[in-house]
Amino acid sequence: MFLTGPQSRHFRPEKFEGLSRRGNHFDWELFYRFKDDRERFWLKQVETNPSFKRLVETHFARFQESINTTIRYLEATQEPLVLDVGLSSEPLDRALMMRLDAKVLVLDVQEEAGATYESVFGSKGSFVLGDVITYSADRANTERFDLVFSFGLIEHFPDKRDILDAHIELAKPGGIVLLYVPIDSPDNRELTAMAAEWENFGYRELLTVDELAEVCADPRLDVLAAEPVGFFSAVWARRKTT
Repeated sequence: MFLTGPQSRHFRPEKFEGLSRRGNHFDWELFYRFKDDRERFWLKQVETNPSFKRLVETHFARFQESINTTIRYLEATQEPLVLDVGLSSEPLDRALMMRLDAKVLVLDVQEEAGATYESVFGSKGSFVLGDVITYSADRANTERFDLVFSFGLIEHFPDKRDILDAHIELAKPGGIVLLYVPIDSPDNRELTAMAAEWENFGYRELLTVDELAEVCADPRLDVLAAEPVGFFSAVWARRKTT
């Protein structure tokens, strides 16, 4: 888990030395503590910066398209069981519940995420407090889910083998693994630099679509699609049945 340097070529890990309490770790406690401040920061950018507002509108349009892609991959599955690692995307969770009658389980390391989940979804779905690597080590949880997805998670791990392995092990044979990570693009580099104090609470990368596809090059997976989705790179992969 602590073995390799960053996947993306531009990242300078020395900039983040000592900023996180544990190696190979993103400080999720700080992330949630400053959640409201971060949201106010970005809302102000939308309200005062027309070019950023256009980028945001494009992002949400592309993200909606990506939700439709995920729905297509799952539409043959009745009441799919979904694992959202890290309360990743409320819009995707909501779409899966409404359009496919999915059963969604959210897994997160922070109790605040559970409170956020309950405020949004109430009694729909369920919440588990824990980390995905430990959760996947319990054989009762493996090969259980029709969709395992995370949104802005694996870029916080210098060595991505354990975190990817956890996603794969939790997916059923024939199930979907979906990963979104912040995209390495000129626009996103500029935005990341602009909001460094609100986003970089420890180790964090930007990855191109090709870099993310390389991360997902695992013999247990068939990559179905790899594409830019607004501010993110995304990969859909199906766990092989043999």
